[in-house]
Amino acid sequence: MPDASINAVITDPPYPHIVRTYGYWTEDEWRELMHEVVRQVRRVLTPQGSAVFVVKPNSEKIGKTQITPETKPVSYK
Repeated sequence: MPDASINAVITDPPYPHIVRTYGYWTEDEWRELMHEVVRQVRRVLTPQGSAVFVVKPNSEKIGKTQITPETKPVSYK
């Protein structure tokens, strides 16, 4: 997809430590995956675009949503 070509992204990404038909990720693998997903979403979003990531607590294995130290607001200026 071209840079700055999408106005909105809504995604419900996979969760770590849960076996699914589409795969299984350790927490470290999941973080690596999500860093790339976020990088690509930021690349394709227009400056006025919005992104929604549906990330719920993984009560099956983790018990709560974990916010990484790298998490910070994105601002386009």
